[in-house]
Amino acid sequence: MNKIYSIILLFASLPAWAISVTPMELYGTEDELVSKVIRVVNHSKYDEFVRVNIYKILEPATPNQREVDIDNATSLVMSVYPRRFKVASGTSKEVRLLLPSSDVQSEQLYRIRFVPVASFEEGVTIKVSYGTLVRVLPKTERPAVKHSLDDEGNSRFTNVGNIRLTVKSSCESDKLSEFRLYPGLGFDIGDDCDKSDYKFLHKKNEISY
Repeated sequence: MNKIYSIILLFASLPAWAISVTPMELYGTEDELVSKVIRVVNHSKYDEFVRVNIYKILEPATPNQREVDIDNATSLVMSVYPRRFKVASGTSKEVRLLLPSSDVQSEQLYRIRFVPVASFEEGVTIKVSYGTLVRVLPKTERPAVKHSLDDEGNSRFTNVGNIRLTVKSSCESDKLSEFRLYPGLGFDIGDDCDKSDYKFLHKKNEISY
């Protein structure tokens, strides 16, 4: 039996997972989010076992964006219930967010991943997951952006508010004409661009700097 045929048989022997997760994005304050649910639907003819992993997104919408598993965090910042469950064929399961009342001061991003597993006892996972992005918003939103020059004259914009902003660029040398800028993060203005090439929006309202 050749190697390619063996690989085909291996994948054919695996159960056909067919779950879907809705919504793909949730946002709101902590008080608003605890009343919302994520629904996991099993479209296959098999029972599905699902584990839930939660990650915090650091430096979002930048080349340094990364996800950090929060299960080892020293304090509870977010969880869901249940964290693992079985979904019978043709049925769905509701998963609720659990957030401590911590009075979030600045927008925070999390990724909740739903991972099908062979069984809870074996602990064997398949490298496929279905994720929901969660934006935890402060109760009072304060959009603000700052323009600055360093000692060498380099020009930079920084989000000094507590909520993400939509940035629109008319500079031809920019790779993106629109992107997001999250609290505490910034970007340098290229040599071929000018600060007047950029507009900052929050809920369609332009933010001055």
